[in-house]
Amino acid sequence: MIIYLIGFPGSGKLTIAKELCNIIDGVIVDNNLFNNIIFDMIDFRNAEVTSEIWEKIFVIRENMLAILEKYHIESKHYIFTNELIKGDSYDQKVYNSVVNLSKKMNVEILPVVLYCNSGELVKRVQLKEREQERKITDSDFAMRRIKGKKLVSSRSKAL
Repeated sequence: MIIYLIGFPGSGKLTIAKELCNIIDGVIVDNNLFNNIIFDMIDFRNAEVTSEIWEKIFVIRENMLAILEKYHIESKHYIFTNELIKGDSYDQKVYNSVVNLSKKMNVEILPVVLYCNSGELVKRVQLKEREQERKITDSDFAMRRIKGKKLVSSRSKAL
């Protein structure tokens, strides 16, 4: 099975993924796994990333998913993490690539949306361990980035 954890920065996607791995035989495919290939060279953690850079990261993602498709371990569950902003074509394209992967692997995909109030998001984004994981750590930047945006829910037809 593929479990697709959806949430804003700080909502606990990676934390939940790690806990799930303690319960099921899972492999975490964290969104930052793809992003950090580039973000390790150029620090975009708390800055806007151009669409040109996102498209180049998407190519990396597609290549990594092609490898996963061919060499996945059938006994394992794969736990993906990502935002899935309603109306965001890039996020939808990323999600669709995982849906396509699930079809090629002949496994079900379970989208799970994690909600967290803005006060808790601010606290969680500022946690020191997020720096080590090369995630967004500037709560003002994170809140500006998500202001007015909604996550696609698992009941939405956009999924």
